[in-house]
Amino acid sequence: MKIAILGAGATGCNVGGHLKLAGESVYLLDPFQAHMEAIAKSGLVWHENTGKIYDPIFFDYAGDNAKEVGPCDVVIIQTKNPFTKNAIEGHREIFDEHTTVITLQNGLGTTDTLLEYFPAERIGYGILYSGGQVLEPGHIQMLHSDHNIILRRLEGERTALYDQLLDAFNRSDFPSEYCEHIDQIIWTKVGVNCFCNMTCGLVRLTMQKLLRHPSGNALVEAIVDEIVAVAHAKGVEITAEGILETRKTALASPGENYPSGAQDVMHKRLTEVESLNGAVARIGKSVGVPTPVNETIAQLIRVIQDNYANQF
Repeated sequence: MKIAILGAGATGCNVGGHLKLAGESVYLLDPFQAHMEAIAKSGLVWHENTGKIYDPIFFDYAGDNAKEVGPCDVVIIQTKNPFTKNAIEGHREIFDEHTTVITLQNGLGTTDTLLEYFPAERIGYGILYSGGQVLEPGHIQMLHSDHNIILRRLEGERTALYDQLLDAFNRSDFPSEYCEHIDQIIWTKVGVNCFCNMTCGLVRLTMQKLLRHPSGNALVEAIVDEIVAVAHAKGVEITAEGILETRKTALASPGENYPSGAQDVMHKRLTEVESLNGAVARIGKSVGVPTPVNETIAQLIRVIQDNYANQF
């Protein structure tokens, strides 16, 4: 398969790297010029948090010129949610009438954006559990889990293309699966992202320090209770316990980490608040479920990111 990774930061490189190791043709597209140039010249270098460093991975392309890549069989979108439309419109040459487009982005509303450009039967959606960060151009730290990718087709039955894609991930030691009931999993992950990402950005703490504070825990639980109520109103059965189980894993971790939303605030970047707490508040309003805590989190983040240049 000819596969493009649209948004080749840490997670995009992690996904693309495993597909390349499986023998697929993989093309990285990202506007971070220094990162793409380093990968094109010297390959992508993976670092594990254990200190292990892997041999460089070389791709079929690393840059940001869609014309040089041309139409692909599969495009996996890994940009941050606010940049999805610009990414699609700026890289139209990698899509044709046969391209399958898969989003593994965080949050809610990602498929709604894709439906503005592509028919439902050509869209796939899912979640990515493995994380990471760019250490320097061409070098990423990667974090894996027992299940790294869970996905499904938005409309229609599972096809051979999805089988081939999942086989490639699994052959490269990146456990992935197809799941018809993915909405429960997505809403559960949204709950985790909502309770830690923007919250840690607001208090400027790692997730572990937030969770060790009684007021931090109380805030986390209030956020999650609202999310569960909104999900239930949408017909998605999730539990607060299922979301909050993540606390045990985080607190058992030997290190401490800033979630991606906190990193965005730290580095004065546009956050994904509108697909996380902001999306929960909007959906809550549409189904008549009050979400004052998530709405407050979203409003505070909006104020912060609109005033990065004015902060003390």
